[in-house]
Amino acid sequence: MLSFVSQEMKDPAPYHLLTSIVAPGPIAWVSTVSASGIPNLAPYSFFNAVAGFPPTIMFSVAYHRREPKEKDTLRNIHEVDEFVCHVVDEALSHAMVQTGTEFPYRVNEFDKANLKAIPATDVRPLRIESSPVAMECKGMGLITTISGCTL
Repeated sequence: MLSFVSQEMKDPAPYHLLTSIVAPGPIAWVSTVSASGIPNLAPYSFFNAVAGFPPTIMFSVAYHRREPKEKDTLRNIHEVDEFVCHVVDEALSHAMVQTGTEFPYRVNEFDKANLKAIPATDVRPLRIESSPVAMECKGMGLITTISGCTL
């Protein structure tokens, strides 16, 4: 049996190992907005449905390896407590990869990926017009955990 200790592995090896074990995994393409109205759009590989009633999803936002540690998505959800989780289909996969780049805080990823943003129905963050599914979500309280595991 092979044993890997994630703390002893070079970045991004632990991430790649984990995502190859827990596969296939859906991608959460999350749009948020800051309190001052700056939109943000970013993909997250750790995403799933966790309850049927009330319908509840979760996605995990890892910290940056550099400063500031907190990603724009997390900062915006702390400020506004709303987000839109989009489904990524094959037609949107290239644009989704473009939004995975670490842009400066005030950059609009919708523009960078040439995506048409439309208003959401019940929340402040924008929706991707061409996404086949957009789940408009209100936070139920953020859970912050710091943990590690041995793979």
